[in-house]
Amino acid sequence: MAASMARNVIRRLQTIILRFEYNLGSILGNRPPPLGPALAVAGQPAFNNQISSEPCDNIGLWDGFLWAVPKKRRSKERNRTRRRAVEKKISRVIYMTTCDTCGHPKKINFLCGNCLTRIREETKLVQEQIMSQLDETKDGIANAETAVLYEGEQPAQEEEGRDIIEIKKKRPSWFPRDWTKEIKH
Repeated sequence: MAASMARNVIRRLQTIILRFEYNLGSILGNRPPPLGPALAVAGQPAFNNQISSEPCDNIGLWDGFLWAVPKKRRSKERNRTRRRAVEKKISRVIYMTTCDTCGHPKKINFLCGNCLTRIREETKLVQEQIMSQLDETKDGIANAETAVLYEGEQPAQEEEGRDIIEIKKKRPSWFPRDWTKEIKH
């Protein structure tokens, strides 16, 4: 790997030096030979390089023959059809769906942003209620287990022995009492 890097550096230095010599020669007036490979053929010359008064005589064999230029200009239609070809199109990945709870768009297998903000607001309200009731009764020390009851709910058997926090509003449909059970939509 180091050898290939060294070769690349040497090649780059060679081309930089050759270009510098070529540009210096063109500025001073004596041009060095061209940078590309040259073709040498032994024998009689195929054409005469002397400039003559006739217009057709000074056209050389290689003039315009090996130039890599298009013969005609590509139209806008051809360019656009080439660029927008069916093979070049990227297939669209559909990764969005609507939330089953609120109907807002969301990514598949992700929590809906709208539902997340609603859950955060409800959780913040529950935390504030817990802190206010704890400050009144137990000097801010929470029990390990706390049950949250909304308006019109009765404590279940599993919630006996827990601190019960009562919130004076109806439970939202998307905020279930038991997170282990499925949410009914």
